[in-house]
Amino acid sequence: MIFLLLLVSPAPYYFRSMALLTFDKGNMFELLAKNWKLWAVAKACTGMAVGMTQTQCIIYISEIAVPQIRGFMLSSYALGYGLGGLLSAIALQALAEVSPMVHLYP
Repeated sequence: MIFLLLLVSPAPYYFRSMALLTFDKGNMFELLAKNWKLWAVAKACTGMAVGMTQTQCIIYISEIAVPQIRGFMLSSYALGYGLGGLLSAIALQALAEVSPMVHLYP
């Protein structure tokens, strides 16, 4: 939470750039990880970047959208986020039923 409060204050350009660079580094480390420690660091970097992007998205919508549709756009963002979580859980459950040991293969 403290990290989030420190990153909200910079200019939006630097915030987006930092989130993009953190996301790129996290993805690169995830692809190249040979052990679980490097993979865990990569997941932390990717999660931090996604959190920064989500915070910036809400601020960006609040600043850009006209007042008549601002509530709808913020609600649709939250709906999409929740729907994505639901669909990913369904997909993972279906994958676990089809082949439960698939995560062990490279």
